[in-house]
Amino acid sequence: MGRARSSDGGAHRPGGPGLRSAAGGAGRAGRSLVALAAAVALLGPLTTTAPAAAFGSSTPPPGPPSVNAGGYMTCGVRADVANPPNHQTATCWGDNVSEGPGQSTPPAGLKFSEVNAGYAHACGIRLDPGTPDNRTVICWGSNNNGATSPPTGMKFSHVAPSFNYTCALRHDPGNPATDKTAVCWGANDVNQVSDVPAGVQFTQLTVGIRHACGLRETPVDDRNIVCWGYNAQGQVSNAPAGVFSSLNSGNFDVCALSPAGVPQCWGRNAGGQATVPPGETFTQVSAGFAHVCGLRADGTVLCWGRNVEGQAVAPLGTFDNVSAGTFHSCAMGTDGTPVCWGNNAAGRVRPEMTSDAPLPTAVTGTPYSHQFESTYMSPVRWTVTSGTLPPGLYLNPGTGLLSGTPTQDGAYPGITVTASNGMVGASETFSIAVAEGAPSTFPLVSIGDVSVHEGAAGTRSAVFTVSLSSPSTSTIAVNYSSADDTAVSPADYQAASGTVSFAPGVTSATVKVPVAGDLVDEGDETFTVALTLAPLTQAGLGDAVGTGTILDDDPGIGRTLAIGHVAVHEGDEGTRVAVFNVSLSKASNYEVTVNFATAKGTALGTDFVARSGTVTFAPGATSRNVKVTITPDTLAEGNESFSVNLSSPAGAVIARAAGTGLIVDND
Repeated sequence: MGRARSSDGGAHRPGGPGLRSAAGGAGRAGRSLVALAAAVALLGPLTTTAPAAAFGSSTPPPGPPSVNAGGYMTCGVRADVANPPNHQTATCWGDNVSEGPGQSTPPAGLKFSEVNAGYAHACGIRLDPGTPDNRTVICWGSNNNGATSPPTGMKFSHVAPSFNYTCALRHDPGNPATDKTAVCWGANDVNQVSDVPAGVQFTQLTVGIRHACGLRETPVDDRNIVCWGYNAQGQVSNAPAGVFSSLNSGNFDVCALSPAGVPQCWGRNAGGQATVPPGETFTQVSAGFAHVCGLRADGTVLCWGRNVEGQAVAPLGTFDNVSAGTFHSCAMGTDGTPVCWGNNAAGRVRPEMTSDAPLPTAVTGTPYSHQFESTYMSPVRWTVTSGTLPPGLYLNPGTGLLSGTPTQDGAYPGITVTASNGMVGASETFSIAVAEGAPSTFPLVSIGDVSVHEGAAGTRSAVFTVSLSSPSTSTIAVNYSSADDTAVSPADYQAASGTVSFAPGVTSATVKVPVAGDLVDEGDETFTVALTLAPLTQAGLGDAVGTGTILDDDPGIGRTLAIGHVAVHEGDEGTRVAVFNVSLSKASNYEVTVNFATAKGTALGTDFVARSGTVTFAPGATSRNVKVTITPDTLAEGNESFSVNLSSPAGAVIARAAGTGLIVDND
């Protein structure tokens, strides 16, 4: 749906599951100050209207995922309902060093209701119901002037990172004096922190490079926009009168939408960003460094202003959200796929891989290693998505290290390696040539797979067996490290790394990884443990990656199955059908099954057609039917009954196991 462009100015649809939070940004040209990004996310239940974002996005749409273009990076919250440990965790991609470090490395394992990107730091609202951490702010990246150090003891509904400072809206419904008021922290060189209007309740909040604006919950003198801080371009004093539905700040400019969707912008106009296209209306506007993008009601995107990097030429297609960043822009496609365009410095538009093609030649019987690398993504998982690696070589999914001891010479073309953070990814296709070498006399080290039931609480150990193909006359040491797959550390297991040593003559050892018990119905999950050898080790690698499967033993937690009763007239000829409804009390993210079988009662085998089988509920389904054929007759025999019985459920428990079928005699 996007149009391909050059590497520094192209529309790109990274792929993977969608993002659930929105933000936008602006940045700097060279070393000069510019705007940054922050935006609103898809929030949980709030007592206020969803706040507008800071640079790059305004009020998000009510339900679909959205994408966040920041200053140096792009961030979002994962929408992965089918994989609960990953659902609503944060991920970022782009520059992780400039002005940082760490702005593209969100905290692992935490869940968020929104994640918003600033210039060189990002912040999110914690989603952890029932705990003191719920609705608190956590930030990462550059902490210049304390921008990533939010006040303690407060809850928030929205957070907007800026350039060396951050603002947020308080969530304090029990205290009208503080609920929905703004709090800022960090740099205060032009009073952007200290001049926050006291006691004013806002429905939306947006920040510029050194100014901020909000929408009053209660308009005063027929105007609801309030701005404070730096005013050199009139971005504070020129705020228009009237009542607006949303607003969004760029570098030194601000844009707002009327209730009818008519845009109005003010402040700096060096790139034409404050000159709105005539006759256009939008459902959302997003201001970047010197360009603005708007989302039309039909889902198409229009951008205007500076376009040196291609950031103001929106791709074709329909979208649910748009976010203007520093020199790049992003939008969330209606299919849940993020699309970015503009400057791709450090992979902020699309991650890239930086390995050589073809790969270095390997030799049979000789240990081999090659490190794949990509521009910044966090977290990253490496996979071979097409082609076949030479026998004896393995790709470490957690580190991207290709290693092992090849056993078969030949050419191995068309091997595609992909690095992905679960939402976006980078792929390249390589070839490997394996030359024939002298037969190896070294033993091979391998690791097996293992399955373990998770349990309801505490921890259990997944015990991996590490083995040598033959005894060695010297001590062999092999390193190991775990990596997430569908299981995520620390929620599902405790990450493990270390060294296993084989004394002379010993051929077997174990690696233990603690698995966390819970009562979450989440399906089976997997993680990996990969082996690597130090240089000059007198051994080679056999099967270097072991898979640990955490078997979910929480089927039916809070989910029940029931079968209904039915009555049907038998008739004198032809056939009738008794339709039994099987219901699931609440939908599951996974497939739910239950077996069924008919049983005689007063109705005999000649009165109905016996049958048995399995009822399958696809993810999200709550109702299925079992049909039983009734055999008609002309005998005066009274009403008769039989039953359909449920058994062996998977993913639920049975609340009512037997449904009665009443055959009503009409003779």
